[in-house]
Amino acid sequence: NKLVRLMKYLNGTRDLRLTLSADKLNCIKWYVDASFAVHPDFKSHTGATMKFGEGEGAAQSISRKQKLNTKSSTGSELVGADDVSVMILWTKLFLEEQGYEIEKNILYQDNKSAILMEKNGKASSSKRTKHINIRYFFVTDRIHKKDLTIEWCPTGDMIGDFMTKPNQGALFTKFRDQIMGVTPAKSPGPGKVKDGNVFTHKSLIKNGKLDHRSVLDEDRKSTKIGQRTDEIGTDEIGPKKNLRSKKEHTRTSK
Repeated sequence: NKLVRLMKYLNGTRDLRLTLSADKLNCIKWYVDASFAVHPDFKSHTGATMKFGEGEGAAQSISRKQKLNTKSSTGSELVGADDVSVMILWTKLFLEEQGYEIEKNILYQDNKSAILMEKNGKASSSKRTKHINIRYFFVTDRIHKKDLTIEWCPTGDMIGDFMTKPNQGALFTKFRDQIMGVTPAKSPGPGKVKDGNVFTHKSLIKNGKLDHRSVLDEDRKSTKIGQRTDEIGTDEIGPKKNLRSKKEHTRTSK
């Protein structure tokens, strides 16, 4: 069944191609996210995408398993930023060697606690985070040296989320189109379908919104209100009967 769904998706997106564009090369934007304890050994996963300014398409993408266990989502976000910091700094140095002056090198994250620790270092550590190794505050030093800046990004617009967990529905379509360069990053939020999206099947759009139940199964059967569907079949559930207690029934009879 999973193989069939995969083949349906590949067949439906044959015309989807990666399109890269950049309005300016002196602005680099990284979207970095981490999923906490998603692996069988309870290690987290880091995901990141990079684009130039307001350009379309992801010029670089990262998806990798973290090498150590963390005790919280804040810790996993901090480790994720450290994992990607090598590519963030290398990209800046590479473009500067090509003659481009980098004005902005932005790292977007959706965890405010992690952002606070990355900006202030150990000064923002509490009893829950004081155990974190000092090596993961390397990004703090780079912020102070103005090699990069960190800004908050809402989870609904965090493109790096695409590289860390299996998104579904409109959110999957939104991030996929932004990474492939079909739509710019400032597209509608989750739950809305973009106009003119030729890669979204028309049967999945209802009342201007994408059906979240499945983006691949075109043969699904609709379930009417008042019905319960299970593996055995569909049972009709009628209106609830107006049951009254014996005491009320007796009082009415009298």
